[in-house]
Amino acid sequence: MTNTSLHHSDKKPLRIVVVILVFLLMCLVSILGTKQVLEIDRHSGKVRETWKLFGMTLKSQVSDTEFSKMAAPYVTENIPDWKKDCQFPLFGRHVSPHYRYHGATFAMQEIALGIQNQTLSNEKKSELLIQSLEYLNDFSKKDVFYEIMSHLSVEYKQINTE
Repeated sequence: MTNTSLHHSDKKPLRIVVVILVFLLMCLVSILGTKQVLEIDRHSGKVRETWKLFGMTLKSQVSDTEFSKMAAPYVTENIPDWKKDCQFPLFGRHVSPHYRYHGATFAMQEIALGIQNQTLSNEKKSELLIQSLEYLNDFSKKDVFYEIMSHLSVEYKQINTE
């Protein structure tokens, strides 16, 4: 009887070490090895989400956004030009809890929402969408984005005060 209890107690520390090593390995893979990359097509506003494991693509998916659907008639270039918008681990926290809202995908989402919620003429909608596509093609033109959002904000204030 003492023989089996001695044998059983020898395996317990080994199991604990194995469990800890497996846990640490899973943490390392999930934090450092896997990530989701969000890219935006600078010509259309479509979004591509790519999931990677240590640099190898596991899955890649292109999807239309509300903005890309609205801007489709004004797209002049059919060949996608993907620009990385944000990247973060699949598991774990981002550096900033609002990291996803710092990029162009959020900006285009806000513009589309603003245009949908306003009673704008077709000419004004066209003008705003064309300006938004210009912003996508040159992110240094942040003033264009702020001008669009400012215009939509003014329109929103005018509608709500009437």
